Amino acid sequence: MIAVTFAVPSESQSFRQLIDRSNHEVSILHTGVGEKITRERIEKFLEGQRFRFLLSSGFAGGVTPSLGVGDLLLAENFSDP
Repeated sequence: MIAVTFAVPSESQSFRQLIDRSNHEVSILHTGVGEKITRERIEKFLEGQRFRFLLSSGFAGGVTPSLGVGDLLLAENFSDP
């Protein structure tokens, strides 16, 4: 299964429409905005669940003028406990 996070539902609207028409097992989490609520929600979401991939998506850096629609940012795994 693939897990995809977005801060708020408006960020995932188009993605959800695509997923609804596919055969892929995808779980979507809306984390909320800010560290506290995100930490609470992501911890509950990940308890007892295993995902092959976890993607963090949304507008975030998309408001930076140097980025355009469809730009993709890839990073190494910078997560920690």
